[in-house]
Amino acid sequence: MHVMAPREDWTDERLDELSSRTEKGFTEVKAEFRGVRAELGEMRTEIGQVREGLGEVRAEVKGLGETMEARMEAMNRTLQVGFGLIGSFLGVLGVIIATQL
Repeated sequence: MHVMAPREDWTDERLDELSSRTEKGFTEVKAEFRGVRAELGEMRTEIGQVREGLGEVRAEVKGLGETMEARMEAMNRTLQVGFGLIGSFLGVLGVIIATQL
């Protein structure tokens, strides 16, 4: 098994190279973070638009629910009147038949 010994001769050139690579790496990371921040800003904008759209959909659904409720009430009244008329007609018909017997 081969174990590498740490290199102990750090020259000014090597230290300058390390410093340059480190600085370049941090510059790249900062640039990536700027890109991520921009993307997050765009995502926040899109999420806001989706929320607005959901609010509009909720309002439409609520309006549809109110419309359906009004229609059901009107249909219920119509059925009540209709069955009331049928019941009255049958009652009158029954009285007429009863008087004829």
